[in-house]
Amino acid sequence: MRPRLLLAAVAAIAVCAGIGQLAGSTLAAFSATTSTQGTMSAKAVFPATRSWSGWDLRDASSGAESDASDAEAFTGTTTSTSNWATTWSTARYLTFDMNDPLPAGVATTGVSFDFDFADNTNGAGTQVCFYFEVIRRSTSAVIGTHGSSASPIACQATTTVLPTSTPLPEVTSSDVANDLRIKIYGMRNTAGPMRVDRAVVSGSTSVDPFTLYETTYTDAADGSPATTPWPLATADAAAHQNTNNWPTAFSTTRYLKVTFPDYLPASATVTSAQLVHTFRPATAATTACYYFDVLSGATVLATYGSAATPFCATGASYTTNTIPTPALNTAARVNGAIIRMYIRTSIAGRTLHDLFRLDVGYSVD
Repeated sequence: MRPRLLLAAVAAIAVCAGIGQLAGSTLAAFSATTSTQGTMSAKAVFPATRSWSGWDLRDASSGAESDASDAEAFTGTTTSTSNWATTWSTARYLTFDMNDPLPAGVATTGVSFDFDFADNTNGAGTQVCFYFEVIRRSTSAVIGTHGSSASPIACQATTTVLPTSTPLPEVTSSDVANDLRIKIYGMRNTAGPMRVDRAVVSGSTSVDPFTLYETTYTDAADGSPATTPWPLATADAAAHQNTNNWPTAFSTTRYLKVTFPDYLPASATVTSAQLVHTFRPATAATTACYYFDVLSGATVLATYGSAATPFCATGASYTTNTIPTPALNTAARVNGAIIRMYIRTSIAGRTLHDLFRLDVGYSVD
């Protein structure tokens, strides 16, 4: 073969190989081992950093723990909506914007909306009912409707919480799951509130089960929307203020404790982890400082900062600390990780916590 034809043939083969790589599956990782050899290994989840907050919050600023967790994330604590009308109206609703911690491009199965609710009274003849839409948050497109005004998902006539779980076959991938808004329509045959106990989306990806929690909750049951963000999920100036004044010296019995959800399969390889925390003193002329333990269950894995070298903020502006936490180096340690944060202020005062986020770099073979 003549040299020019040989070069053209080699170039054509290279182009075809490149097109094949672009058009084929992305679930592979490549690494060069020498100048003449390479290896290829399948990846169920490519290396990337993924982030989530914690919804289980315990406040021990008094010296004893109290539960300050998100009321819609777990069973056992109900909140009352504003008053529903006696007829259905699309202007009267609740919305839950869910968090987005899942790796992109992964199939999902068994996804459901788990909504536990009750009537606000045990009055004879009263009941509250609901149906709902599933919406892509980024586009506001409705991708599923479950129940209707003629055939609601469920009704409840007493204050006993009724658990419901509705399959969401329209949620077929992590890309959809990471972009969800649930919109509930309700009515009560005597105008009045509903009690909400829990509102989560659960399911499985091809690598691990998951539960999604709300980052913002909007109550428009009375036709006037009022939005409540979960304070720790985003840096938006909607902050958690602790319940009691902190002391002026650190105490191991005075702390905030956040437990993070499980999002990693046991086989995940963890390459990095860090805590991102945004806070300030509640009183502008005050300095607030903290250090923290990282725990797995009851075991302290590491301590970051100290009573002598804490992380501090002064004044009315929020301070963000990004703190590597290398002790969170396995899936078992990341899942259910606990941050126990000891806090003091320069005068006995409180603090505002606007973001409490875990960033984890990981992959799954």
